[in-house]
Formats: sequence, C-alpha cells, structure tokens
Amino acid sequence: MSRPATLKVGNTAYWTIMTYTSAGVLVDADSTPAVIIYKNGSLTADVVTVTKRSATTGIYDAYYNPASELEGDCFTIQETATISSQAYVQAWNFEVLAAERGTDGASTFDAASDAVANVTTVSTVANAVTTDAASRTASQADVSALATAASIAGLNNFNPASDAVANVTTVGTVTNAVTTDSASRTAAQADVSGLATAASIAALNDFNPVSDAVVNVTTVGTVTNAVTTDSASRTASQADVSALATAASVSALNDLDAAGVRSAVGLASANLDAQLGTVDTVVGAVKVKTDQLTFTSANSVDATAAVSVDTSSIANAVIAGIGGTAVTISSVVATDGTTITIVQGDDYNSSESRQITWAGATADQWPSLSGATLSLTASNRLDSLTVVPTITSPTGTQAFQLELTKDQTNIGSGRYQYDVQATLASGRVVTLLSGEMIVKKSYTD
Repeated sequence: MSRPATLKVGNTAYWTIMTYTSAGVLVDADSTPAVIIYKNGSLTADVVTVTKRSATTGIYDAYYNPASELEGDCFTIQETATISSQAYVQAWNFEVLAAERGTDGASTFDAASDAVANVTTVSTVANAVTTDAASRTASQADVSALATAASIAGLNNFNPASDAVANVTTVGTVTNAVTTDSASRTAAQADVSGLATAASIAALNDFNPVSDAVVNVTTVGTVTNAVTTDSASRTASQADVSALATAASVSALNDLDAAGVRSAVGLASANLDAQLGTVDTVVGAVKVKTDQLTFTSANSVDATAAVSVDTSSIANAVIAGIGGTAVTISSVVATDGTTITIVQGDDYNSSESRQITWAGATADQWPSLSGATLSLTASNRLDSLTVVPTITSPTGTQAFQLELTKDQTNIGSGRYQYDVQATLASGRVVTLLSGEMIVKKSYTD
C-alpha cells in the first residue's frame, strides 16, 4: 500500500497498514500494529492513531497530525506488526511543504528574453523576417512520392458492365438473373431421406395408458383399482413345503456326537477324507468307462451287444468299498452340528425352510450376541466364500442362521474348511464354531 510522500503544514497524514502471510494473503496481526515517529532523525513522543477497519481481515487505518511542523521537516514513520509471533518492521518518510501562497504558481515568463516553445495564434508580427525564394524552396517538404489528385481520380475505373465483383454484401436490384434448370436444383438438394418425418415422429406418441401394456415398470407412484386376491387364491398359490424338514425335525437330528455319526453311517474310524478319496478313485474309474459310451440318440447307448448295467449293485459296491452303508440326511447341517453339505448353484432361503441353522447346545453357550455381527468364511486351496449369517436368538438358547443365493453357492465343488466369527458389541472378536463345508457338484447347466 502506498504512503504519502509529502504533507502540507497544518494538515493530517492518513494511510492504511495491511498485514499479509508469507503467501501474500491478508491476515490479522496478533495485535494492533504499533507506529513510532522520527522528526528530522530524532525519536518523538508523538502518537499515531491505528484502528482495525471494520469487517475486514488484516486492514488497519492510521492517521497522524504532527505538532509544530515546518516547511522542509522530514518525518520517518516506523510501523511494527506482529504476525504469528514474528515481528515485521517497515519504515517510510514524508516531507513537510508550506501551504500554497497567493503568488505560488504565478507566471515568471520574461517576454523580452524567454523563448516560446509552441505558438498557436499570432495576433500581430513586428519586425517580421522575410526569407528569399531559395530559402523557401529549400524548406519545402518533398511530396514527390505522394499520390496526386489526378492519380487518385484514375483509380475510379471500375466498369460494372465488364468487371467482376469478388464479394457482394448488399444487392439492390438484380437484372439479367440466372435461372437454373430443375435437374440442377434437384441435384443441389441435401439428402434428407434418412431423417425422421413429422408423421413418423408423431406416430411414436401412440401409447394409450388405458389399454396398452407396460413391459417394465421401475417406479410406481400411486396404484388405483388395486387387485386384492381372496384367501383361497392366496392359499392355493402357496408353495407346498410339506415334504421339507421342519425346525423341530432338524433339531431332533442334532443328538449324535461325532462317534455316533460314524457309527450310524458305518464308519469304523475317523478317516472320512481317506475313505471319500477311495470313492473319488472308484467313481473316476467308472467315469473312464462311461466316457467311452456313444449316445447317437438321447438316453440310448450305441453298442454292438446288449449290456445290462445294475446301477444299484454299482452303488452298493462303491459304498461297501468305503466300509459304510447308504445314508440320507435331509438337513444341510450334519448331526455333528458343524459339517455343512450344499449343492453347487442352489438357493438356501428361509422361505423354503432351506436356511442353514445353528443353535447352542446349552443356554448362553457363547458370549451375548446382542448387537453383534457375524461372518462366515469358507475356503480351500482353489476357492473361498464369505457371507454374513443372521442372529435369531442372541441370548439363552442362542441361534443364528445363514441364507445363500445361487450366485453365492456357485463356487468350486469340493471340501472347504469354515468358521463363524462374531464381532461383539464391545468390538471384541470371538470364533463361535468351525467345521467342514462340502460343496457337491451340480450337473445341470
């Protein structure tokens, strides 16, 4: 901000102090800037009034009325502003001038001796100097290169009857107009055959909301004339779940320990993986043979000799090979409470009573699940699955269930190890159970 360089005797000096950050942005000083005055090099006790300008940042108004100043006095103004505990000092000067007198600025021109730089009007010339012809000729400007009136007049040589005009902006009257033939005008027309006509556009607006059907509806505002079905219709449209296992029947299955399960299915020892490996070997051998069969017609094997295949005997032989007996389990959770068996690509939804359910064997078997969140993670060397079970009973006989979609179960078939972890309301993590998940291969595309 500029500062006054001079001050007339008896006047007051006014100026503005602005404080900035190092980036050049206005910022308020830690306190109102301080100003001290030096007069002709000596420190004075004079007071400078500094006030913060209202509704501004970093702008302060200052004024100073010197005492007993004389023409020629030199005042030094030293300003100190502290910003973020750092003091910044700036000094500047002004000189005192005498107040203007009545003769100040009066003309001091001496007509007898002073030269006049420029003369615009001469009233009367005395003692005029007359130059000779040679001098006047020598002082003339050389205008030989300039155009004469005759040469300028010679430029107006346009003949409208024969000369061509490059650009025409306004045409008054056209005579001898050129008319093109019909073929030329047709050839010059733009091809608009691919554009929609007014009729074709109007034909698009033919939807009748009273009679026309809407294929897809994303948002429904208000429904009028809603159709309400009767109780018999709603009952008839319900899915038949009579063949599905009830919660009570599923719970009744959870009464065997691991040894009891092995005994029930005829396993002599806890080596199911090894015995199932035998099944994989036997099934693999069977597949090698069946892959050699040719089916020209559906469900009919091409062969040169009739072959009778006893599928029941094959199945019994496979089961006998692993030292067990045929077992049917209706629940996806085995009776040991930890082994899950699902089919690749199937849905497991509570609306069909196919949800996967776990329940504690005793009251409050786990920490309180009130406010907790669950996570089930299953994985093997080739694939993994992470889903969120739902808590159905957080205390007492605690229980939680898991619903799976066909997209979630569409993972590689095989054996997975899984665990269910709870993040309690306190934020601590507890593993509730772990076990094995068996994903059976789906043979339907």
